[in-house]
Amino acid sequence: MSLPTGWAEIKFSEGIEITRGVSFSKEQRREIPSLEYVQCLRSGNVQDHLTVENPIYVPRSALKSAAQYIRAGDSIVSMSNSYELVGKVARAMTNQSGLAFGAFLAAFRSSIFDKDYLFYLLRSPSMQDAMRETASQTVNISNISISGLATISLLVPPLQEQRRIIARLDALTARLTRMRTELARIPLLAKRLRQQALTSALRGHWGGDAAFDGWSNAERGELSDRRRAYLTARRGSRLRTDIPEQIDFLTNERSGWLDCRLADVISLRLGYAFKSGDFVKTGGTPLLRGANIAPGNVDWADKVALRPGLDEAYAAYRLSEGDIVIAMDRPVISSGLKIARLDKNDAGSLLVQRVANPRPSEWILPDYLMAVLQSDIFMRQIEDHSTGSDLPHISGNDILTTPCPLPPIRVQKLIAHYVCSAFAHADRLEAEAERATHLVDRLEAAILAKAFRGELDRQNPTDEPAATLLARIRQTREAAPKSKRGRDKVPA
Repeated sequence: MSLPTGWAEIKFSEGIEITRGVSFSKEQRREIPSLEYVQCLRSGNVQDHLTVENPIYVPRSALKSAAQYIRAGDSIVSMSNSYELVGKVARAMTNQSGLAFGAFLAAFRSSIFDKDYLFYLLRSPSMQDAMRETASQTVNISNISISGLATISLLVPPLQEQRRIIARLDALTARLTRMRTELARIPLLAKRLRQQALTSALRGHWGGDAAFDGWSNAERGELSDRRRAYLTARRGSRLRTDIPEQIDFLTNERSGWLDCRLADVISLRLGYAFKSGDFVKTGGTPLLRGANIAPGNVDWADKVALRPGLDEAYAAYRLSEGDIVIAMDRPVISSGLKIARLDKNDAGSLLVQRVANPRPSEWILPDYLMAVLQSDIFMRQIEDHSTGSDLPHISGNDILTTPCPLPPIRVQKLIAHYVCSAFAHADRLEAEAERATHLVDRLEAAILAKAFRGELDRQNPTDEPAATLLARIRQTREAAPKSKRGRDKVPA
C-alpha cells in the first residue's frame, strides 16, 4: 500500500513509549491523604474521561520513576481488565498532573505523535482491536502485552497534518457527542410519555368520547358488598383505616366512574415458600422469583427450577400466559417498577414467595388493571406503605388497598387501547434512538479510520515530511548522554 504524501511507517515501539504504573501492596494503600503519600488512579478511573473518584493513596517511595506521575495530555490505558474494558483509554487533563497511576494502567507518550493525535489513534477501533489481540487471558482478566504491541505498524503523518487532523476530529467528535447527548435523552422522554399517558387516562383525560353511561347504582351496591366482605375478612389485621365501607361515584371528568380499591375488583394470589433443597439449575419447572421480574418483562438470566416430579403438588401456583406478577421485595429499582406480564415462554412457571399475582375479576379488564399498576397511583402506594430500609417490601394488603378509579368496561377497553398506543409509540422512539446511537458509533469509527489513512484532510506539500521528523528525533536520541542504570530520580 502506498503511503499518503509526507507520511512514514514505523513500529509501535519506535514511536510510542509505554510506562507501567506503580505496584504496591494492599497494606501500603491508604484511603485518606498524607504528606508522604500520593494519590493513585486505578482502572476504574479510566472512563470516557480520566476521573479522580474513589481515590487511594500510596507511598511516594513506591514509585520507581518520575514517569509514573501523570503528565497533562497523557493517554492513560487500562492494561489489565475484563476483555470488554481492556485497552480503554482516557486523556489526562492539566489538573491531574502529579497524580500516580497503578500497575494495571500505563501512560502512552510520544515525541513523534502530537498528544491529542495519539489519544485519537489509541481510541480508534482498529487500534483497540489490535491491543486486545495482544492480550493474554486469565480466568476473568485480559492483560495487554507490551511486547505484542511493539511490532504493530503505525503510519506517521507530518506534524502539521497531525494538528489539522486533530482540529477536524475535535469538531466532528464534538458534534457526535452532542448527538449522543440528545439521543440519551430519548429513553427518559419515552418514560415520561408513558407516565403521562397513564396519568391522563386514569384522570379521565384520555381523549375519548366521555358521553358514556357510568356504572349503575345497582352495580355500585354489588361492589360495596364486595368491599364490606373484604373489610370483614381483614378485621384485626394491619388494615388501612381510610377505606369507607360504601363505594362512591367519582365526579367531574370521571363522572360515572367508581372510587374503588383493587380489593374490590381483583383477587390476589401470593407465592409459595418452596424449599431451597428442591431447587435445581437445569431441568425441572422454572420458579418465578422477585429476582426474575424486571420492569416490563421477565428475566430468566438467574434461573432456578423445582426438581422434576414435584410440580404437580403445586398446581395452585402455576402461572399462565398473560398473568401479571409483582415483586413484593424491592418493588422499585432505578429502571422502574418491578411488574411484568407473562408471555408464552413464561407460562407454566411456579409462583414463589414474595411475588404477587393480581387476578382480575369480571369488573376490571387485565389491560386496564395493568395500567393502574404501572401508574403513579400504585407508585405512590408503594412509597407510602413500603417497609424496611435495607430491603423495602410491600404486603398483599398494600396491593389490595391501592386506589383504583374504575370506569365502565366499555371505557376501560378504550382507555387500554389509548395507553397501549402511547406505549407502542414510546417503544418505537426508544428503538429508533438505539438504532441511531449504533449509527453514530459506526460513523465515529469510519471517521477515525479515514483520519489514520490520510483521507480526512488534504496533504500539504509544504509540510515537513514525517521522515525528516523521525530522522531528527533519532539524531537527538543518539546524541543524548546515556543514562545510568537504576531508578530515575522521583520528585519529592
